[in-house]
Formats: sequence, structure tokens, C-alpha cells
Amino acid sequence: MNEPRHDFPAAAQTAEPTDNSADRFSSPADRFSNPADRKNSPADCPAPDAAAGDRRWFLLRAAYGQEVKGNEILRREGIETFCPRVKEVREVNGQKRTVERSLVPNLLFARSTEARLRLHTAPAGPDFLHFYFVSAERTLASGTTVKARRPLVIPDDQMEQFMQWHAVEDDHKCFVPLAEAQFKLGMEVEITQGKFAGLRGRVARLRGQTRVAIRIDGLGTIFTAYIPKPFLRILHEEEAEQPQK
Repeated sequence: MNEPRHDFPAAAQTAEPTDNSADRFSSPADRFSNPADRKNSPADCPAPDAAAGDRRWFLLRAAYGQEVKGNEILRREGIETFCPRVKEVREVNGQKRTVERSLVPNLLFARSTEARLRLHTAPAGPDFLHFYFVSAERTLASGTTVKARRPLVIPDDQMEQFMQWHAVEDDHKCFVPLAEAQFKLGMEVEITQGKFAGLRGRVARLRGQTRVAIRIDGLGTIFTAYIPKPFLRILHEEEAEQPQK
């Protein structure tokens, strides 16, 4: 019996929805969309290794559900983006229709340098497109540590797995926002066969089935469909905490 498709939340639950972002995700009205409001906000600080000038994956927010529009704007500027979309069947006026929606509404990803993205996000760029900020600490020249915010950066390896997972067509895979993840992580494994071959994560039990869970920092967890145990290769001899049954 086929299990029901995952019902995604209306908005992503991320680490600290305090401010802006870019590419494939968007969110409700941004508290700091008005530059004048920044005088009462924590000090901003650059993302780690920002001085290196390398391109990294940033999580962006597009207010009012305009993540697709934000995605198009960045692409026209030659910026690499990822705005995952999924199809689902809905009943409209008594008829079933296939519609497309964002996997994680109001958010998107952009791969570029922080300096370049600042030119294409508020307040310099579109007023609805912002970096997604998380809490950080900043040490002043005096040695005093103050609260700050930095743009959320997603590691390249996590983004590569996220995009590979998204490319697989399977009704039984799902995404669980960070706030809804109530499972216990288990053994680290690599999938050796099947549509998800090459992905690495932790064994987890979800809806009574063995799957592989891959965490996306600050965002949530993606799950494969059912994976037979012969398709798994243990990456470490020592087992982590056993998955919840």
C-alpha cells in the first residue's frame, strides 16, 4: 500500500528567521526590509571565510511568496541559483489538476560571493529579496564580544546532495523542516544502489520504513524513499545513537 505524500508546511522553519536571503526560498514580510529599521538590529558580520572571495551557497528570503521572481532576477544577472519546485495533484472546481509549487515556500538558494549578492538584495537590490541571517558573535578591537548576525551559508556537499535528491522522481521521498524533525539520527551510511545511489546520510525510521536522512544546515532534513538494507554501506564502524522506531 502506497504511503501518502508528505504534506509540506506553508513556510520553512529555519534557525533564526531574522532577515534576508536569495535564490530559491522566500518568506513573509522581512522585519529588516526597511534600512531605517537596522539601527535597532544586532550588528551584521560577514559569513565565515568571506575574505576569501569564493562563491558559496547562501540561503535567501523572498517576501510575499516571490521566491520564483527573485530566482529569475538573479539568474538574469548570471548568478547560479537553486529554487526547488515540486508537482502535486489538486482538485480545482471538481477536477484534478497537476500544479507546481515551491518545495520550501518563501526561500531560495544562490551561489555567489557575499559582496555580489549584497548588490542584488535589499536595500541595494529588490526590496523583497534578502539574505537569511542567523545569530553569531563578533569580537571588537577592544576585546568585547557583541551579538551579531551573519548570512546563512549551506556547505557545498549538502547542496550537492540536496540537488541530487531533488532530481530523483519518487513520490515517497520527503522533506521535513528543522522544527518538525523528531527522529533520532543513527548510523552513518552511503547508498550503493538504486535511484539514490551515492547519497550519504544517517539511517532513520520514518513512517515505519528504513530511509536515509540528510540534514541541510539551518533548514531541515531530506529523506529518501525506502532503502533496502543491502543497498547501504556503513561509513564508520562505531554506530551513533540508534534511530527511533
